[in-house]
Amino acid sequence: MTAPPTPYNGAITAGRSMAFGRLPFDGVKEIRRATGAKLNDVVLTITAGALRDHLLDLDALPDQPLVAAVPVSVRREDQFGELNNMVAVMFEPLRTEVADPLRRLALTTADSAAAKREQQIVGKSTLVQLTEMVDPLTTGVVWDLYSRAGLADRHRPAVNAVVSNVPGPPVPIYLGGAKAVRLYPMGPVAETIGLNLTVMSYDGHLDIGLLTASALVPDAWEIIDHVEPAYRSLREAVGLD
Repeated sequence: MTAPPTPYNGAITAGRSMAFGRLPFDGVKEIRRATGAKLNDVVLTITAGALRDHLLDLDALPDQPLVAAVPVSVRREDQFGELNNMVAVMFEPLRTEVADPLRRLALTTADSAAAKREQQIVGKSTLVQLTEMVDPLTTGVVWDLYSRAGLADRHRPAVNAVVSNVPGPPVPIYLGGAKAVRLYPMGPVAETIGLNLTVMSYDGHLDIGLLTASALVPDAWEIIDHVEPAYRSLREAVGLD
């Protein structure tokens, strides 16, 4: 429970707000090639820039980085085609405290490498195996009591946001002869974590879906509106625009 308090964290209700965005995939890959960073590092850096600007708008920017839960696949090659979920979570800083986009990317790249080493030490499948051991009935009762008591407002959060980067089809897909123009992904929010930003690559673009708990973030568009400016700022810092 060491993540900084933010407007994105606390007790939630059934209300939700959603917003959508899009970035050019080739433009993001140009940043990756120019800096040697991983694609996911570029996505996390852009996300951090957007959240930084939104928190500045709210006069609520913490002095320390936010903490993001980043879902990653731990499926081995011999497990491809199985119908079960094989997903673990890495915990990475979102460098919202850093104003310079290029330095933010450098720190994010180093943070990601450290998170991957930590995951290797713990074991990629450890969290998946622990989850399978938990009694779902007991967990549901405990979580319901936690929510009803409003305990999420009484302690610091463990995670500020969930940020996912999902590879999607690189070519257009069709349904009944109709082309899917955009594929907006959507991930869930949870008690204490009222912001989930998911990115999916599709047909030359990165489609972005943002879901927030409206009790914490009433208008998700206020965050999405900062995504493209954060992308442009990073390109300019790299020397691409």
